[in-house]
Amino acid sequence: MDDRSAAPATGSALDDDVARWCELAEQRAIADAFQALAASDANAAGATVGTAGPDLSIYALTALDLSFFNRVVGLGVGVPATEAQVDAMIAFYDGLDQRNVAISLSPRAQPSELEAWLGERGFTSRTKWVKCWRTTAEPPVVATDLRIEEVGPAEGEAFGSIIETVFGFPPVVTPLSAHLAGRPGWHVYLGYDGDQPVSAAAMHIDGDVAWLGFGATLEAARGRGGQTAMFARRIADAGAHGCRLVITETGEETPEDPNPSLHNMLRTGFQVAYLRPNWART
Repeated sequence: MDDRSAAPATGSALDDDVARWCELAEQRAIADAFQALAASDANAAGATVGTAGPDLSIYALTALDLSFFNRVVGLGVGVPATEAQVDAMIAFYDGLDQRNVAISLSPRAQPSELEAWLGERGFTSRTKWVKCWRTTAEPPVVATDLRIEEVGPAEGEAFGSIIETVFGFPPVVTPLSAHLAGRPGWHVYLGYDGDQPVSAAAMHIDGDVAWLGFGATLEAARGRGGQTAMFARRIADAGAHGCRLVITETGEETPEDPNPSLHNMLRTGFQVAYLRPNWART
């Protein structure tokens, strides 16, 4: 792993504003994606969005009952959580008959009793994700032989199909990402090998903060710098749209499970903010 990832800035070295946006940018982006699907005629996945307090949306895909989609982001950040809020979130998922739920808990989350509250309600800390950030100053220049273009609604199905294939999602999930192409606040990109789309990525802009997600490259097109170039393109575009911060995340790298996405982030100037545990129901 790159040395820059070895010392996450989980303490006072991480600016409070950056720490807050590390959670808020992701939470708002994913909530908007779920809202887009929930409001469409293609919601066979059962996308549902609820509210669990000030500026805290929670979401689910009721057709699947997978914790990857039934996730809470931003709990206890900005505004300290309460036991009543935790119970309301659990009631939301129970009311949708969703057993598999994950709460992604920032190390800055408050109050200190929050982990104990989750433990008392049957949640345990399992996998961890790496939250990363950078400014838009001095965007990197990255070479690739793929042609990267920002695309509109006509290419949404191709975008969603790449996400579905790479992550192994069932076809019912494809509209969740396909609906983002052309949606206000979203910028969707495809990487082309000739005329064939082989790589995908997206960016959501909220004020002066950009969140990057939905990065995926078909296996046959990997190793050609496509995703690194996607990061570079989105960082530059975020700056051009007036953003000051760029936020993203990926899975924790371990010796048993290398993570090329983390290396792509680091080589394009991202810094590790912290490791964020996912608390899931036992």
